[in-house]
Amino acid sequence: MKKIVIPSLIVIGILVVAFVVYRVLFAKKVFLIVDVSGAVEIESGGVWIPLTPGMKVKENTRVRTSKGSKVVLALAEGVNVEVKGDSEVLLGGVKEDKVVMKLERGVVSTEIRAAGPVKKVMVTAGDNVIEASSGTVLLSSDGKGTVAVSSKGTAAKFVINKNTVEVKPGEKIVYSKGVEVLRKSKDAPLELKVKWPPTKINKKEVTISGTTEPGALITVNETVLYADDKGSFESKVTLEEGKNEIVVIASDILGRENIKRKVIEVDTSLPELRIDRKTLWR
Repeated sequence: MKKIVIPSLIVIGILVVAFVVYRVLFAKKVFLIVDVSGAVEIESGGVWIPLTPGMKVKENTRVRTSKGSKVVLALAEGVNVEVKGDSEVLLGGVKEDKVVMKLERGVVSTEIRAAGPVKKVMVTAGDNVIEASSGTVLLSSDGKGTVAVSSKGTAAKFVINKNTVEVKPGEKIVYSKGVEVLRKSKDAPLELKVKWPPTKINKKEVTISGTTEPGALITVNETVLYADDKGSFESKVTLEEGKNEIVVIASDILGRENIKRKVIEVDTSLPELRIDRKTLWR
């Protein structure tokens, strides 16, 4: 009887150890949802589904938020990440002593507390790779190669594209395709210039364009977009007959904001203004 029981116990012991090793080495880590508000979704099996408290968010999961929504996730002990606004991020997970993720577009902030085992956060955004080792880091990306980096509370050193860069509290650095294009303080006003259409028009669609700082978030009524690496932006707006208010808002990760407004009146009974270029200068 002993000859049968002992080998069986050994086999069971081996299976238990193998299961534990598998869970440690291969099982995907589950991230804790700290807070979620508004319309937040995760990708599951190629389909986007609403994220609700209590759901499991695993490594290599895509998370996206919409205007006015946010989610805070605990990726490791002492490391939280917040995704908000019109954003999409791929949560890569924990690799050795760092958390890795890919910011497809939008805004994320990462908080690292020194007491935890994870010491770094590495974020890939387009052609830019940013590594931070402490404090709260703010990042935004237009999804086309322009990324803004800032530190909250204390000065921080970032490794951006293999170059060590120091960012002072309340300072923002903008990179485009791996090259620094702007460095601004929160004390400086966020510039915004808008090219408006005439006050009275006879069509129901207009193009709103303008300039601001590279990488700034632009909202034209309900449309959200980013200024390009030159600070330019353009958006089409659909109007209704009568008076329409168009609101253009520029904002950035430093919390700066600039708002421009104009009322455009649409009267489709007005004749279309035509210009004869041949006789224009006669």
